[in-house]
Amino acid sequence: MALDYDLRIKSKLSFYEKVDSYLSTQLIIYEKIYTDKIVKFDLFERLGFVITCLNSTNFYFDYLVSEFESVQREWDYSSIISFRLDKDYDYVKVSLNMLDIIQFILKDTTQDAILIFNGDVMILERENGKIIINKEMGFKNSKELVEKMNELIY
Repeated sequence: MALDYDLRIKSKLSFYEKVDSYLSTQLIIYEKIYTDKIVKFDLFERLGFVITCLNSTNFYFDYLVSEFESVQREWDYSSIISFRLDKDYDYVKVSLNMLDIIQFILKDTTQDAILIFNGDVMILERENGKIIINKEMGFKNSKELVEKMNELIY
């Protein structure tokens, strides 16, 4: 079973060019696949995941912020950057690779954004420029991951 993370950005823009720019500046070799609605970056062997970029309208979703609290959102539009992580890859390494890309994108945008794990658990949220990390249900098992998440706040 793979691990899925979705970075949902409240934007009509497509962010595949930002992903492409990051990978190019890092000199990472990848295969890019275009279809009519998505762009897919195959980084499975190189970084331990596949990225899929797509846009959506009338976007409704809900997610957990704690074991007992759920939040419901509805955006008129959303840009989604999905990361499908290889469960057999080194978990800390693949997660750090993913967070590097997320950090690059968030530093270059101002829109509200949410990182959701497996479709229902909020890992981080940026609303009105303020980033909140879900310390109750987020990355807890690695000092490196916690440090990387804290970099997103500053």
